[in-house]
Amino acid sequence: MSRNLIKQIGKLLGFVAVPLIIVLAIGFIAVRRFEWYLILGLLVLVVCIAVFAATNPEVWQRRLGRQRVSSTISGFVVIIALVGIIALANVLLQRVNIQFDLTQNQTFTINDASVKVLEKLNQPVTAFIFYSGNTQSQQQNASDLLKQYTSRTDKLTVQTVNVDSDPITAQKYNVKTDPSVIFASGTRQEEVTTIDEQSLTRGLLRLETGVTRRVLITTGHQEYTPDANQQGTSLSAAIKALTDNNYNVMIYNTSTGTATQASSATSGTATTPVPVTLDPNNDILLIAGPRGKFSDDEKTRITNFLKQGGKALIAYDIAGNQDATQATNVNDLLADWKVSFARGIIIEGDQDKRAQESATYLVPTIDTGNDITANLTGQNVFILNSTAINKDAAITATFTQLLSTSENSYLKTTIPPATAEYEDGKDVRGPLVVAASVEQQATMAAPTVTATTTVTPSVTISGTTAAATAAPTATPSTPSGTPLNTRIVLLGSPTAISDAVLSSQIGDYNFFFNAMNYLNETGSDIVISDRTPTTTPFPVSASQSSVAFWSSFLGLPVVILLIGLAAWWRRR
Repeated sequence: MSRNLIKQIGKLLGFVAVPLIIVLAIGFIAVRRFEWYLILGLLVLVVCIAVFAATNPEVWQRRLGRQRVSSTISGFVVIIALVGIIALANVLLQRVNIQFDLTQNQTFTINDASVKVLEKLNQPVTAFIFYSGNTQSQQQNASDLLKQYTSRTDKLTVQTVNVDSDPITAQKYNVKTDPSVIFASGTRQEEVTTIDEQSLTRGLLRLETGVTRRVLITTGHQEYTPDANQQGTSLSAAIKALTDNNYNVMIYNTSTGTATQASSATSGTATTPVPVTLDPNNDILLIAGPRGKFSDDEKTRITNFLKQGGKALIAYDIAGNQDATQATNVNDLLADWKVSFARGIIIEGDQDKRAQESATYLVPTIDTGNDITANLTGQNVFILNSTAINKDAAITATFTQLLSTSENSYLKTTIPPATAEYEDGKDVRGPLVVAASVEQQATMAAPTVTATTTVTPSVTISGTTAAATAAPTATPSTPSGTPLNTRIVLLGSPTAISDAVLSSQIGDYNFFFNAMNYLNETGSDIVISDRTPTTTPFPVSASQSSVAFWSSFLGLPVVILLIGLAAWWRRR
């Protein structure tokens, strides 16, 4: 190749460099971050300038002189090479997750149990991180954590979605919590609202196993209804939310032991009830505001289910149980765990802890530090006409306080109350518990269950209702014989999960789903040990502190000064 041709190529690259600079500047202003194509463009720009400078030195010689140009070009080439190497290294390091965890208990490395779940992934899974402008830091934490997951398997990919700029995708996946991670594979999806390793791994496990938890909403005791009503004392919003999140929701008649699909109840489609056997491995009971009494047979069936490690969310409706002689005996279901609902209604005296200037419309304090309320900081949970939750002094189960009133609240024990004022000797001073969880190891062995039965909703064709058919659901994830824990979430009022509140208050929605996810766990779910960062103190004496201070304050400047003087003297 002739020298003239090389010069022409160099000049051409020099001309290319000018519009390339303009394009890169516009691109960076538009994107405001170094995307891969901008980095590639910068590398091309550097190469163009370097080739132009090396092949056309006379351009620089006319201005700077031959000797200076030669040394300038050499230095320029070295600088360009260094910049290119650093840029290339940054691009490669962004594509490869390399880290060294030097903490004593490997705080920043995912657990071996998580690795096993990742290794067992059979289908490609996409993790969507949904966030807004207010939760960018949490989004970054989720991205950093999921990088460790993607480095362990090629079946998992991660996408970040800003709900402000892409609301359509957020609506498609029914996103209601900010931030949240949704694992999607095929037609299935699992939502994770608490961004930590344990929650993410369990979400993946639920998605992979394909187990659909069954939520049985009890009926037959004037509980809150599954179909919407004008009073808002219904659970249609809760049913829709549960169904959208892969729960199999059924309406369960505890008297007959039969159930129908909740979708048919809310749509008005008639179905034939089918017998249901309570399965502690797979079922969650939802008892929302019963007003009638449970029979001895019902109590035995439900308490045995709970003793075997079953799960339940139970809400008491004091507004519907004002007549003591006719009031529900739901406390009989809780006697074995030494907890109960009080007979009374809470009056909140703190203006900051009540809504709509109503003393019975509570905005309770959220007691964080547990799985249910850990991610509710800064949110409000609203609950109307609530009673208090009591625990016996002889309780052996783990009792966790979730929501509580202020010290200025009190429980009116006269129902209906003759006055809203505090009555000494009758009423109970706050703070009072309005939501709690109870957990204890099962005291009865769970039955052997190979499959459960659900109902395929009937379909109306030309005015004829087709008969319902029984269909098997997924096999329970917990094998028979695996130890289970009884878990019960108690609510002082069902209004917190009713249509009147749940459909409009994000705090109540998140509380409800956190409670359901807590109840969703069974003995076979993955257990990740707590690895709280440990600190290793480095004691420094007063003399050592003094030496460190004067060494940095005077010692380092003196050393630099001496090096400068030595260099000056040598040149001189």
